[in-house]
Amino acid sequence: MKYITSLTILFAASAVFAQEITYDKIVSEDESLSSMSTNTKVLDGATLTLTGDTPNNWNLYIEKGGTVSLNSLLKWGTGSNTAPKSNSVDIYGNFFTNGKEIRLGDNEAGWETTFNVYDGGLLASNAEASSEFLISCFRGKNSIVNVFAGGEVKNAKISSFDRNNESSEKPNFEFNVDGGLAQITSVTLGNSAQSEKIQYSSINVTKGGTLTTSGNTILGNAALNDSTISVTGANSTWTSSGNISIGQNTDLARINVGDGGVITNNGQTYFQKGVLNVNEGGIYNAVGIVNMNQAGTAVNVSGQFNISNNLYISNGDIKVTNDGEYIVVNAAGHIIGNSGTGIANFVVDGATMYQNATNSDLYIYIGYASGAVANFKVTNDGLYTSGTGAKNTQLYMNAGTGTLEISDGGKWFANTNFYVGGASGANSTLILNNGKIAGTSGTNASSDMNIASASGSIGSVEVSNGGSAILRSFRMAQGGANAKATLIIKDAGSFVKATNTNDTNYLFSIGMNVADGDKYTGNSAIVEIHTGAQLANTAGGFSSIKDSAQMTFVLDSSNINYASTAMFSTKNLAVFKTDDTVSNPFVIDGANLGAVNGLTEGDIAEFVIMTVSGDATLNDDILDFTNTESIADIIEFKNNTNLEDWEDFGLDNLSFEDGNLVLSLTYVPEPSTYAAIFGALALAFAAYRRRK
Repeated sequence: MKYITSLTILFAASAVFAQEITYDKIVSEDESLSSMSTNTKVLDGATLTLTGDTPNNWNLYIEKGGTVSLNSLLKWGTGSNTAPKSNSVDIYGNFFTNGKEIRLGDNEAGWETTFNVYDGGLLASNAEASSEFLISCFRGKNSIVNVFAGGEVKNAKISSFDRNNESSEKPNFEFNVDGGLAQITSVTLGNSAQSEKIQYSSINVTKGGTLTTSGNTILGNAALNDSTISVTGANSTWTSSGNISIGQNTDLARINVGDGGVITNNGQTYFQKGVLNVNEGGIYNAVGIVNMNQAGTAVNVSGQFNISNNLYISNGDIKVTNDGEYIVVNAAGHIIGNSGTGIANFVVDGATMYQNATNSDLYIYIGYASGAVANFKVTNDGLYTSGTGAKNTQLYMNAGTGTLEISDGGKWFANTNFYVGGASGANSTLILNNGKIAGTSGTNASSDMNIASASGSIGSVEVSNGGSAILRSFRMAQGGANAKATLIIKDAGSFVKATNTNDTNYLFSIGMNVADGDKYTGNSAIVEIHTGAQLANTAGGFSSIKDSAQMTFVLDSSNINYASTAMFSTKNLAVFKTDDTVSNPFVIDGANLGAVNGLTEGDIAEFVIMTVSGDATLNDDILDFTNTESIADIIEFKNNTNLEDWEDFGLDNLSFEDGNLVLSLTYVPEPSTYAAIFGALALAFAAYRRRK
């Protein structure tokens, strides 16, 4: 039976144009068609069986209780010249594919089709959804599937690729879970091997929609394919049981989650060239391994990223910014610099990284592989910290070139064993530039610092601009032969303190002894402390300064107001010096002395070099600091001649009282300084003055 009716449909895909559609074909009882030749409506209780794969672009409307059933491939969005260029398939009832493919935008590009699955609608292989079927886009101008609240797509496989159709149009495929439910077996977006034009493919989960994928998801399988999956809005979710591959062969691949959306990937997450954006209000749960391989790969977190497995970064960047949170749920390895090529970066900028794992220690490797370049940065008031009950962090700066930077108010408040130069071949640097290391409270000591802890390793630590480290123990170059450790502490208020070194488990030990034999060969531990900065052992244990160690005190007149701060402080000091062939353990360097505002001729500046409040020994014999001649063989002066504005200095300038080893210098400005202050007359007097 045929009659004319009209129905106004608002195209849900764009929500821009309202089109009145006249349905010339009404299916009121079961019927079969080899092809559709006009707009068709299927009524409640009727079944329309489509038997042919003739290209089609007519409008189809399926009432609630109505059914469309396929027995062959369906090509839609590729109709004849008499069909409309744009159409809609509106599903309020059932659309059963019986395992057959729905192919969108096949053959001639420039056609458009929209499949809308409304409340009560079902798009599936059959009523039981017991078999898989394919929804594929073959480069139609716009091929769109919308799944609205109450609508369902079950057991579908999604694929988009380019058949190299000739068209000036930019092909676009969208699968929108707009409040509905989509159970997908696998996803391949951007599967084209063609290179003529960019193909756009996207999956969008919004308005509380639910997407599940039981198999693998591949985005950007081929070059020149722009592929995106976005999950946004309260209660919008995507749960993946398979692996997710982002940007397999193109950097035009991304995943976005934010504004209440949640993505949970129970499989592995692979980044070849793509980007993951965890935006504000979004959550990404990485249950499986996260692997970042190629340059251009990025994870940007301003929402919440939860990881429960290994992280491997061979190339690429993780950036946690804008109050974002990176949370380690279950401890595994974080390997930054996993290969010998490329650059790997992990940045916590004004955000927080939590070590919340209670199952085991978290191992972080920076520069894991030989030849790797890796950087870990906590900056701009960013924070790395441990949750209540969390295990320790073991941080190894391994065989590659690795840098850990804690700067600009950055804080590392966690129970951590630091190994700066933790493997042979390592070239590692820890920078504390107005950054802070402490225990979880921010004031306690619960970490150990090991610099060049392996044979053949290089480890450097620089503390500056008020940077600080409150440690449990401190060791330099304890790893064996050719272990080279350097510590520089400079600028007023910068310090490194070890507060729990009163037993054999927690040591304050710098360098190795000749008696250690082969382990000593090539070993060095160099400490450089500037005026206003401090290295301190605040517990009752011994600070050991050994043969391969040298501590240099750099007198810096720009910090003259902080000269009373002991540059090195310890309760007990044990110095080991084998013979004259070993360098002096202590060096006083005056290279940074110069003119000082506020000091006048004859003023005496006292620099507190060292405070030893308990016992001091040299090779196990008591060291008498009150007799400067007895310490001549362990203290060397350098850069102490022809110093502008200061007298030459030597042992006679040293004194020891109340545990303080003090260097006293008399300030004598040069004539040019007087000229600047008093003018030409003062210059004339100064020319005749005697230096004091």
